[in-house]
Amino acid sequence: MILRLLWNGHLGGTGILVERASWWNWHLASFNIFPGGQDAHSTPIQKKIHQRRLFNVQIHLDSATNREIP
Repeated sequence: MILRLLWNGHLGGTGILVERASWWNWHLASFNIFPGGQDAHSTPIQKKIHQRRLFNVQIHLDSATNREIP
């Protein structure tokens, strides 16, 4: 069995694709680990995926100076 991890190159998306190749029947099965992610196809990326945060970090900025508020 061969396992390959493919990443679609979008920082905002969680589209990690796993492919499993069977040697005996050359069947390729793939599924998304994260249900909201995009696969490696050339389809347009949905706007809501770009709005997701890569890390769950909140930074508060002062609207007048655009500096971080501790």
